[in-house]
Amino acid sequence: HSDFLRLYVGIGRPPRQEQVVDWVLGRPEGPEAEALRRGVERAAEGVLALLQESPEKVMNVLNQAPARS
Repeated sequence: HSDFLRLYVGIGRPPRQEQVVDWVLGRPEGPEAEALRRGVERAAEGVLALLQESPEKVMNVLNQAPARS
């Protein structure tokens, strides 16, 4: 049991044979940069939602597939 809530933002796996450490620590470009931006925005919305909703409700919303734009 923890006294803290955690929010994880996944970045997926590297394409091809790229090393995972290079993928995690590298600068995203193109579609990856846009996906990361949307993920950070979604995470921020989730944190703000916690001010008004239960963690379970927020988790259920955040764990749904995001709408494609």
